[in-house]
Amino acid sequence: MLAFGVLAARQTAEALPFFLVAAPVLPLAGIAAAYGPRVDPVHELLAATPLSGPRLLLVRSTAVLTVAFVLAGLASPLLPAPPGLSAAWLLPALAATSGCLALSTRLSVPAAALTAGGLWLAGVAVAAEAGGGWRVPFQPGAQLLYGCAAALLAVLVYRRRDRLDPGETR
Repeated sequence: MLAFGVLAARQTAEALPFFLVAAPVLPLAGIAAAYGPRVDPVHELLAATPLSGPRLLLVRSTAVLTVAFVLAGLASPLLPAPPGLSAAWLLPALAATSGCLALSTRLSVPAAALTAGGLWLAGVAVAAEAGGGWRVPFQPGAQLLYGCAAALLAVLVYRRRDRLDPGETR
């Protein structure tokens, strides 16, 4: 997905928003695919270990987030955009991932990832329409909001860590 975004943006500058909007969704897809009985062949075995449940979800989410950040970070300099704009996906990705984990205290992980991704895409569309352009969701004021949201959601996840993924049988 990132390679397609970079290639498209290098062909035409009008494709740059695709990369910036898609990059925060990448960790969400990874988290949804990295945890749960439907995607993990050894889920039943891990459920009996001390690392099961919330702890395993947080470890796997951190691993997925790290890999996604490294891949998108390597792709960012290849974009035909100023350095500030090509890195504008970082805080939205962190906020979306924190939102996914916070939603995982009420929903299953795949549903939480889908909801967080949908909210991100809807928010970008609404902000772009209301503000008059695709750069609005990536401006410094919006970045400050993403950073604050990520911090607040991380605190919420920490406080509700014992309730992560209620669909998980313990």
